[in-house]
Amino acid sequence: AQGESIANSAMMTFVLERFAQALELCKVDKGVLDVAEVRAFAAAQTAAVREYGWNGQWVNRAWLPHKGFVGTNAKGDHLGMTMEPQSWVLLSSMLNASEQSALLQSLGQLDCPLSWKQSATGHMWVALNHPMVMGVAMVNKTLAWEKWMQSSLANEASLHPTFWPGVW
Repeated sequence: AQGESIANSAMMTFVLERFAQALELCKVDKGVLDVAEVRAFAAAQTAAVREYGWNGQWVNRAWLPHKGFVGTNAKGDHLGMTMEPQSWVLLSSMLNASEQSALLQSLGQLDCPLSWKQSATGHMWVALNHPMVMGVAMVNKTLAWEKWMQSSLANEASLHPTFWPGVW
């Protein structure tokens, strides 16, 4: 491998549980695909994210050879916290209450008028904001609603009125 995406592993923990539920609902024979194996693989991903990704404040973005972890704020890593893995660890419920609280506090680093930025030097990215709102809603519904409203097209139009004529 040329690197490991902790964000993909975090997303996989969420997706695989829904996949396992669908297999059960469809009564898929375990000879075809064993739900227990799907859940075991998801549990292994969760363990890896917790062991290698969780840094006490948020989940690192990835691990790259010759560079190590990125998305950490560690010496030499100027990327800092990124949004990609954060929503998935909240949605998958892999963090305990104090870790969830630390993560929500850390998300303040990414605040912007349109909800959250992708990274400290990045931009607002709706494809990341909406899963993040869903994850935050599991922990803090008031904050989730505030961020949902901030990431709306109506808010963007009010912040950038000269950009929007003719777009709607």
